[in-house]
Amino acid sequence: MTAVISGHKINMLKVDTVTRPRAHQAIVNAILEIHRPEELDAVLTELRGVSGVLSAMRKGAASPRTAAPKKGEKSEKADSKRLRRA
Repeated sequence: MTAVISGHKINMLKVDTVTRPRAHQAIVNAILEIHRPEELDAVLTELRGVSGVLSAMRKGAASPRTAAPKKGEKSEKADSKRLRRA
């Protein structure tokens, strides 16, 4: 996951991880420095393709496939991402 993020030359401002040993999962919440909405779309798309990643989404998104804000909503410069990894 970090290789994908650094490959896009995106700064990670904060990372928190919660493990769920019984489910063999870890939830990674990361605050990334995003300058354009296209960067967010590209990194989330690539993260979803990483082996073992169950979902990658913008925090507060309705579903893992909804990465960009809805029409009329403003995008934030630094945004939190929620990643699930098996």
